[in-house]
Amino acid sequence: MKIIFINWRWNIQQPQEILVESDLVIASSFERNNADKFNSFINEKLSTYPKASVLVFIHADDDNAVCFNEDKIRINNCDQYKVIEFFGKEPKKNPNVYELFDQYSTDRHVITPAKFGPVWNYFWGKDLHDLLYGLISTFLPLAIDQQGLSRTNESNRSEYIQEICDDLGKALETIHNVLENKKQIINTQEENLLEDYRLTQEQIASIAFPLECNGNSEVTLERLKKYITNNDDHNTIAKWLNKVVVIINEKIYPSK
Repeated sequence: MKIIFINWRWNIQQPQEILVESDLVIASSFERNNADKFNSFINEKLSTYPKASVLVFIHADDDNAVCFNEDKIRINNCDQYKVIEFFGKEPKKNPNVYELFDQYSTDRHVITPAKFGPVWNYFWGKDLHDLLYGLISTFLPLAIDQQGLSRTNESNRSEYIQEICDDLGKALETIHNVLENKKQIINTQEENLLEDYRLTQEQIASIAFPLECNGNSEVTLERLKKYITNNDDHNTIAKWLNKVVVIINEKIYPSK
């Protein structure tokens, strides 16, 4: 079961439950001086659903009486939960929360059931989403550079290869960082990702950058230069990146 708690300035005296198919949205308006009551309410509710996975959305705008910060939330009866602070004033924080309800109405009935899945996927899949963005923004330019070799005249090839090498030198730190982030997410997915978002061993192997394979995972500038410029197939990075996009997107936005 999936449960979303939202503490906000609803016009309600007691927490209200809104059933979304087999899942649950629980709207409450606990004020900041009732942190103990809010925590007790969450933990008591979760004791009824011991296997639930949970998102707790807390309104963190200091101008409102219902304001809570993440460090005030204590959850004891759940292993799979995230606490998300949000508010709508500039600069906005986690505005995606508002997709689930109308921020300009205090009526609990404005919960939008159709948005439950997208909001849930956004916050539980955010690590994968950010990873995918990092991989695309880092490796798409390299894929384009590599593909350009097939359209470069022999007379211009040396000059073009030098341009590629210059680009690689500038991008090397970013490449290391994004690959290290990928490794970190994979290594900690048992603790930080719900089961639906975890990559299988086969998928992990599939999204390994080509230079991370064959027993030598060190991605050096010289190895990158050689891989991109000496490979007869000028689409290897593009093919790999496309495979990464397909695998991670399926985890973030399951087709089922």
